[in-house]
Amino acid sequence: MRHKILFVINKMTYGGAAKIMAFVANGLTARGHEVHLLSYENPNIIPALDARIHIAQAPPQPPALPGLRRIVQVWQVRHVIRQLKPEVIISFLTYPNLISILAAQGTGIPVIIAERGDPYAWQGWFTRLRDGVYRFANGYIFQTHRAKEYYSNINPSKAIVIPNPAYIGEKPPAPNRAEIQETIVTVGRLELKQKRQDVLIQAFAQIATEYPEIRLVVYGDGEDEMRIRSLIAEHQLEGRILLAGVTKNVYAAIQSARLFVLSSDYEGIPNALIEAMSVGLPCISTDCSPGGAAELIENMHNGILVKTGDSRALAQAIRFMLDHPQQAEQMGQNATKILDRFNPTYILDAWENAIHRFVFRI
Repeated sequence: MRHKILFVINKMTYGGAAKIMAFVANGLTARGHEVHLLSYENPNIIPALDARIHIAQAPPQPPALPGLRRIVQVWQVRHVIRQLKPEVIISFLTYPNLISILAAQGTGIPVIIAERGDPYAWQGWFTRLRDGVYRFANGYIFQTHRAKEYYSNINPSKAIVIPNPAYIGEKPPAPNRAEIQETIVTVGRLELKQKRQDVLIQAFAQIATEYPEIRLVVYGDGEDEMRIRSLIAEHQLEGRILLAGVTKNVYAAIQSARLFVLSSDYEGIPNALIEAMSVGLPCISTDCSPGGAAELIENMHNGILVKTGDSRALAQAIRFMLDHPQQAEQMGQNATKILDRFNPTYILDAWENAIHRFVFRI
């Protein structure tokens, strides 16, 4: 059955949320649905979209008093909703979720929200506002079970957990571990608050003299690049830690490394970890809130989980992987099974079924 669907996000640029929204929007378009997409803060679209997707244009933002930006955004999104009259709205990320719910009030158009971040990370009055507004959504899609469990005030029959697909587009290359380089790799935005590259640098500093042949390669860019360079200099590791910038081919960049490390304090389902596991890399990850890494890694079977913010535990896990290469490689082989668990077709089926279940009662 064909439906008219409006996707709403603040910025359709780089980042995991935009990447997954593009995956779902493209997939539903290919299945015959009429898909519209609104990026209300920034009209520039980075992820590749199906040419049949209609890009909605928010009206220009009028001059507003400080503090009224969100109210103006509600007005902008409501204008698009009333103009398009979609059958359902699907929003991604916390602020777009709130704005979409408020903008749709009184229209009779159902809203499904996709909570992509960590609900436990917010505090104070904002959590009460968010949790209160969220009760008016018609459906909830979470990446992890821990995130779903946080929202005890919502109807559980309206909530579902749908993880990210193991890959988007072409299937990752088959694992090729014939020529392993003496590198540890990590991929992610250079942002210390969430990604915690400082913890990884501290852990690497603890093991650097024991393994003089090993280098740490950091892929990504972001606002904290200079702070990270300063941390590297403080530990006198300029020749051992390389900031390699953004890579367009993640698989080619990482697949020959000794191991992959994710050091975040919080994530949804970490796309970078999925990519590393899918090409057979031995992986170490913090048990980041709200449980995305734990959805992927069975400790000591297909990777290693360590406590967040604990550089000593992370260093110990790195030592284990480097000292036990055969066991590490076996974990990497086991990790490739996520290609079946998180098959893109199954994930898209789950999204389409959720829309039917929450909105059309099919």
